[in-house]
Amino acid sequence: MKRLVTISVIAIFLLTGSSQLSFFFGYNTLAPDEITTMPHVLREISGITIVDSKTIACVEDEDGIIFFYDTNENRIIRTVRFYGKGDYEDLARAGNSIFVLRSDGEIFDIEDYRSEKPEVTIMDTGLPVKNSEGLCFDEKNSRLLIGCKRGIIEKSLRDNTLIYAWDLKTRTLSKEPLFIIDPLAQRKKEIVLHISALAIHPVTGQLFILCSVDHMMCVYGKSGLVGVLKLDRKLFSKPEGIAFYSNG
Repeated sequence: MKRLVTISVIAIFLLTGSSQLSFFFGYNTLAPDEITTMPHVLREISGITIVDSKTIACVEDEDGIIFFYDTNENRIIRTVRFYGKGDYEDLARAGNSIFVLRSDGEIFDIEDYRSEKPEVTIMDTGLPVKNSEGLCFDEKNSRLLIGCKRGIIEKSLRDNTLIYAWDLKTRTLSKEPLFIIDPLAQRKKEIVLHISALAIHPVTGQLFILCSVDHMMCVYGKSGLVGVLKLDRKLFSKPEGIAFYSNG
């Protein structure tokens, strides 16, 4: 007997003008506009990025494969193997390249990803953290942002959540973290970040940080923390990817 098992889901939210408390920065997080059950091979999606109006690219936690998923037809339309087994945590698209982050801080640049045989370059970021979880493209500054869990080598920052910048022009890592999120300072607001994904809102420029373990979404602006949302555990059992369309 065949049995249908819900493995993982993709939820899509659209902007709205409502000011109800259930709405978070214009999104009704309690009522997705669409929920899609993903195929078994994507049982543990660890990151997503937008390709075009109907296609998302995603990576699964253990295999070096990018899956291209058609949200209209609800099926995988293409796969690209870029490496072997590993602990792949997130991915981001920038122009004709898709970048994949491995937990040890190495980034795979899949160039001209639309071609039949894309070129793959492995970039050693030199991150002082070996527990990287989130990746997003900062188009305005031509760089990738890398979110790291705790485990920093420097003793003074060991308990902080850090976000570094990887310059796409020079292929170099920022000497200092772009963001240092101190859990002691955030504890007063009952925030302890275990970052799992991040994305920059294309309209507001704010940084959205997703925290899977904590079931939380945090938003940061130029002046610091501007919003916090506790996610519904029934809707988001293990949220590990976030991405925005170009219009928000």
